Amino acid sequence: MSSDAAPDCLADPRYVRWQGIAMAQFTVAIALLSALSISMLAAASALVLRNDLPVFGMRGISLGLSMLLLAGAVFLCLITTVSRTLDFRITARKVREKQRLRMFGMNSYQLGKVSWACFWSAMLLFLGGSLLFLSACTLLIAPRLLCTP
Repeated sequence: MSSDAAPDCLADPRYVRWQGIAMAQFTVAIALLSALSISMLAAASALVLRNDLPVFGMRGISLGLSMLLLAGAVFLCLITTVSRTLDFRITARKVREKQRLRMFGMNSYQLGKVSWACFWSAMLLFLGGSLLFLSACTLLIAPRLLCTP
């Protein structure tokens, strides 16, 4: 049996339905992760551009690193979206034409692996970036809250 042969579970409508739901949830997770990363990146940029908040020392390093990690998360979300789109395209062609296909030297299985690897990497970058962003915000805002006359 070749690796491109359809497994018996594809004949089960419940399996097909749950696969559709899983694909939709993955798409929502990618969109949510990229939206949160972009919004946090915008907030960090706004803090850097403000003249009344001193962004130097540990605050500046924390904010700068968070911006780099969040930008990396956005980039990986874009890569994930492209690889998923190529995966869907190959799968649709495979269903219509019943032949093995490759794009950029990768088959559907390999593109799926790329999608998941990029997603989890983006998730880790987002978590690191958001923790650094929150620590920078705490370092920037806490003195104003605690030392007001």
